[in-house]
Formats: sequence, C-alpha cells, structure tokens
Amino acid sequence: MLRIHLCGRITVVGDGGAVDERDLPGRQGRLALARLCLEQGRPVSSERLIDCLWGDEPPNDASGALASIVSKLRIVLKRADSGEPAAILAGPGTYELRLGTGSTVDLQDARNAIDRAEGDRRRHDVRAAWANATVAVSIARRGFLPSEHAAWVRTVGTELERTALRGYDCLTWVWTAQGDGVLATAMAQHAVDLAPLHEPAWRTLMTAQAAFGSRADALRTYRRCRDTLSGELGVSPDPATVQLYEQLLAQ
Repeated sequence: MLRIHLCGRITVVGDGGAVDERDLPGRQGRLALARLCLEQGRPVSSERLIDCLWGDEPPNDASGALASIVSKLRIVLKRADSGEPAAILAGPGTYELRLGTGSTVDLQDARNAIDRAEGDRRRHDVRAAWANATVAVSIARRGFLPSEHAAWVRTVGTELERTALRGYDCLTWVWTAQGDGVLATAMAQHAVDLAPLHEPAWRTLMTAQAAFGSRADALRTYRRCRDTLSGELGVSPDPATVQLYEQLLAQ
C-alpha cells in the first residue's frame, strides 16, 4: 500500500519506507510519476508522456528515454512498497500505473474530501464538514509542481485553487455556525488572499464580517474589492456584490 503525495514536495510512502522526490529520476521522473498518477488505472500514450516530459524538445530516442525513466520509477515504487507492489504496465505504445489495494494519491484525497465537506454542509453536520474541509485545504494549499508551467500542470494547479476556495467557504460556514467570528472571518480572508480576483470570496468575507457586528469592516472590504477589480481587470464589481454593499449601507 502506497501513499503518494503529489502536492507540495513529491513523496511516496509505503510499508518499505519513504521515497523523496530527490530519489526519483530527475525532473522527467517527477513529471512522469505525476502524469501517471493523474491517470492511474488508465493507459497513457507514450506520445502524450513524451510531450509532458520534454514538450517541444524531445531527445532523439524519446521512446527509449521514456522507457528508461519508467524502469527507474518501477524500482523506486518497489523500494517503497514491501507489500502488494504498484505496477507500471507497458502496453502497445502506452504505460499505465496500477496501485495496490488501499493506496492513495493526495490529489484524489483532496477531491474526495471537499465533496464530502460540501455534502456535510448540506446536512448541517458541522463537525464532519470541518474535518473534511480541513483535509482538502491542507492538501490543496501545497500546490502542484510549482516550478513547472506546462498547460496540464497549470490545469491541476487551477483545480487545487478551486478546491482550496471551496474548502475555505465551508470552513467559513463552520465557524459561523459555531458563532466564532474571528475564525469565520479569518477563513474568508484566506480565500480572498488566495484568489483576490474571485469575487464570491469577497462577498463571503463581507457577509461574515457583517454577521459578527463588523459592518464598517464589511464596507471597507467592499471598497478593497472594488479597487482590486478596477486595478487588476478594469471592471466594476458584479451586481450581486453591489447589492450586498447597498444592503449593508441601508442597515
């Protein structure tokens, strides 16, 4: 059984010990492991993997270089897992990662946790929502391959940002339900800090501040939101944000 951490520093932890990303076969080894983990259980074409690893500048014998990297990854995974080993299977022009029973990948853990947290919220289960949202945020905030800029890497990074935002929204609800204004506004502020152009996060912060008697802070938050959107995008706040501001003014 393996626990694979793709977010933050890549790590593989198993019954046989832990493998750090320094033990992987270089930059291409990290990229190959990440790509195969994202597609675990599904074949990935060699051409796609070559593009992920080298982009527009593949080596002369790209297929041979890829096969060498995969071979080294097999050794690393076997070293970490002394029980049911993970396998990278070679097919006709493809590779496929199959993990042993009970193995996990943190990116999928974050997806599952945030879905559970939002379900807990709909059921008004504060304790479970807190636990699951905390897991999702803690994973998502680590980021994904921060030194890489390929389109597929950016796509995963964007997904993690959305997961963190959803998590902070749940945690804001949790602490609002618990009557803790300090933590509720702190969670909402984290969301704004993470994605200052994500306007719903500003509205959540305004609502949390107003709910705990800080109407003046909520009005100042609106002005910060307006100035941020104007300065970064040259646009005005959405009608929903303006309406919330006007409601606060009228109170």
